[in-house]
Amino acid sequence: MATPSHVRPRSPARLLARDVLAMSLHADPDPQGGAVSPPEWVHLIPAGVFSGRDGRGPYTLDAAAVLEAFARHGADLPIDYEHQSLTATDKAGPVPAAGWITALDMREDGLWARVTWTPQAAALLAAREYRYLSPVFMHRQDGAIVELVGAGLTHTPNLHLRAAAARQLEAHAVDELLERLIYMLNLPVTATADEVAAELQKLIDRLTAAEAAAQAAQSAQPAAPDPAQWVPMSQHKGWPRSFRSSRWMSPRRRPRPQ
Repeated sequence: MATPSHVRPRSPARLLARDVLAMSLHADPDPQGGAVSPPEWVHLIPAGVFSGRDGRGPYTLDAAAVLEAFARHGADLPIDYEHQSLTATDKAGPVPAAGWITALDMREDGLWARVTWTPQAAALLAAREYRYLSPVFMHRQDGAIVELVGAGLTHTPNLHLRAAAARQLEAHAVDELLERLIYMLNLPVTATADEVAAELQKLIDRLTAAEAAAQAAQSAQPAAPDPAQWVPMSQHKGWPRSFRSSRWMSPRRRPRPQ
């Protein structure tokens, strides 16, 4: 079981993206002069502000948040080959692990992990058939790393990992948007993307109909009166009462004096 070295509470934060970087692995020489063995402790995430070789970042390590998430996870974290676990749902066969992260330690130069390697991965590392380890982590929008997801052995970290990270990040964003729409539309949690699209189309149709009705009602209203066709109230009050009376008659209709 995973055992963190230190944990302290942190304020809750929304995880927005998943990303990867690459660190060089150095095998430990056998003290008896035999074959080299893979390192037990590996440097996963550097301290301070840093960016990837391909320009992604900048990132900062929230060590307390990472250690807390590791303890909350309560299990070892996987190390795979070429980040195959990021797209494991698209694969029909097994996705083997190269090793397992069993403990984390925050040191002066950043986050270190203790790894139990599989025999196959140990042989590949000893033969220098794999040389780089690429951590996968969750980070907030401000670049603060708050959770370690795992890692992967890789050959060309920036070129290959950039594409893998882009696919995973896109899928993560789409899933999050779909969850928000399901919640906002008050749909069942099992609603599909097509059902969400249909509900959105209903809303669009309602808004379009309401806008057309509002425009029709505005067109049906009488035109604004022309002030030039009306007498100001101040002048109207100043006229004689007989002149303002509804029974006032024009000179043509007045009776002639006898």
